[in-house]
Amino acid sequence: MAEVDFSDVNAAEVWFERQTPEVRSTMASRAALRVAANLGRYEGEGAESLVLTALRCTLTSAVRGMGRTADVGWLNEATRSANSAAHTTLSTLSPVEPVPSAHSGFSAVYSARSAKSVGRAALSVAHSISSTGYFAKAATAWDSENVETDLNANALWAGVDVPDSAQIQHTMFLTDLSKKPDWDFFRSWYEQMWDGTFIDWDLATTVAKIDDDVWDKGLAAVAEEIRGIEARRLTEALPQIEEVFETVTGEYDVRGTIAEPTKLIDSVANRVQFAMDLAIDSNVCDLDSMSTAAKILRHALENCLDDPNALEQFLRQAGALIRSGLDSGKFGDDDALDVLVRTLDETALQLRADHPDVADAVDARVRQRLRELEDVERLRGAALIEDMREGATGRLDAEFELAAETTREGDSPDATAEALKQSGNRAGKISLSERAKKAEGSGFMSSIKIGMRAQNLVEFVSNLLSGGTV
Repeated sequence: MAEVDFSDVNAAEVWFERQTPEVRSTMASRAALRVAANLGRYEGEGAESLVLTALRCTLTSAVRGMGRTADVGWLNEATRSANSAAHTTLSTLSPVEPVPSAHSGFSAVYSARSAKSVGRAALSVAHSISSTGYFAKAATAWDSENVETDLNANALWAGVDVPDSAQIQHTMFLTDLSKKPDWDFFRSWYEQMWDGTFIDWDLATTVAKIDDDVWDKGLAAVAEEIRGIEARRLTEALPQIEEVFETVTGEYDVRGTIAEPTKLIDSVANRVQFAMDLAIDSNVCDLDSMSTAAKILRHALENCLDDPNALEQFLRQAGALIRSGLDSGKFGDDDALDVLVRTLDETALQLRADHPDVADAVDARVRQRLRELEDVERLRGAALIEDMREGATGRLDAEFELAAETTREGDSPDATAEALKQSGNRAGKISLSERAKKAEGSGFMSSIKIGMRAQNLVEFVSNLLSGGTV
């Protein structure tokens, strides 16, 4: 392969023309991330907005590079205001050192649209190289020679020594991001991308698809949305047959619920059948009886009612196919299809929470992930569970105390895994409740800050489980 001079935009465009949208997006996002830390050098008005815009654009491009969606229309929405924001903010940079920050910002903005435009991909790379010179040029060349591999499983500077200036700026940028908890997701994502260790692309995709109106409100609103996403993911991953409820004093307690398995299966089947018939009969959504999703659902309803694990799996699979069809435009946006997707999500989650066979299968996967913990992680988990007792009462308070003790002692890996699983699930439910109260401007718990403590435990358990899907 002839060597490509990626600092030459025209030469880079010729090379990118031969590549897939995924390769263009991955190369562009990696180029932007190599110099993203330069944005931390700008401290003027709008600095926070500039960094958020740049990281959003780069995240969007990285997600597209992983092939998380075939529809690139939302990429344009994701950068709807990015060019304007970057140009406006960057134009105010001090003339003393405008180049590194300016080039880094534009590299991020251009990366977001690189899937559709070879020119944008080339510009993203060129601006990155302009910031760091030979080293970024060599790292980009290494990427181009290894596009058949999973590039994001490699450090950003794979194939070349990290230049001292980039390493210093990287360390300073991480320190700055660590000062404000609202940056937690982006700090973790940026650091793991730098090292080549990021793997939670489901979370990254969900964050990239946060509605524009949330992004327009700024970092605090985006961070709050991400915390909600993490809490929902944890309660869905660790369902339990119980209800966490708020008492009249504003404290939280827990009580069990009972679901008879046969009646549960009948209820799930009836709800899915009704929602599927409603969608197929619609003249708008384009879901018909011969579509793959409909065939999967028919198979599940006709052949899997005596196998709840298979039923739950097929419900989730059909839901994923329909969401993909909506993203790509294969299916039309219609209320009937929305009802079907919600029904599939709800019934699959209900099976995981309330059917003992499905719950046991989930438990097995979760326990395997939580069974082997380093002592420092186990003790941190115990402390976070103990913190949850402030704001809990009755049975919930007593069980948080026992869970903290079990985790702290760590005598039984299985018991420790169960304590973390149960406490994380309960914390997720409390976090979602507190978030709803905050949105409504109500609630007793502002002085106790139970929502913040719950979110800390949610993030801890989520990080333990983020190595894969449970």
